[in-house]
Amino acid sequence: VRPMTTVSLDDDAILSATRAVLSERAGDGGLTAKDVRHAVEERLGLQRDALLERREVVIAAIEKAVNESGAAESEVDPAALQATVAALEGNDAAATALVLIGRAAGAEAPAMLLAAESAAASESAARALVSEGLGSALLPLLSPSTPKQTAELALRLLSAASKHAAPDLSQRLLKDGVLPALLPLLALALGDAVAVR
Repeated sequence: VRPMTTVSLDDDAILSATRAVLSERAGDGGLTAKDVRHAVEERLGLQRDALLERREVVIAAIEKAVNESGAAESEVDPAALQATVAALEGNDAAATALVLIGRAAGAEAPAMLLAAESAAASESAARALVSEGLGSALLPLLSPSTPKQTAELALRLLSAASKHAAPDLSQRLLKDGVLPALLPLLALALGDAVAVR
């Protein structure tokens, strides 16, 4: 590690290094701002804690990188959405649903988002996904140990599939065992909301 003064380091270099660190360590659970700062320091060839006095810059870079990532991942190509809805409403609905569920169950964020938007856009698409076992396929992604972004996408998908005024869809999800998996997540969310700060 070569010594380098932080004075000569601009905010853009810190942001760029932060993006790279977050991208490389996307699957790491429990990654803290301090962990990111240390990894950024290492990536930039700085001594440990060289960015301690500029931790606000690192935190701002983390927030910016996460917001950029979230915005990119929250968009679905309209043509892909239209094609997916059409496939889920067509003759190959079951096969399409199984492929999409398999990719979503593998925690592929784009597939989870596409499935969620398809289910939200069409009751028939939601019905095809639920009928092919969407709820039970997503159960492993509803564990409290699942990375937050993956669990949020799984919840978004389940919410989209149950949003239509079709009680049988919600009942099927409940039969798939979704409710017991959701309760620990709800307890965690409530614990965070009422924690003494």
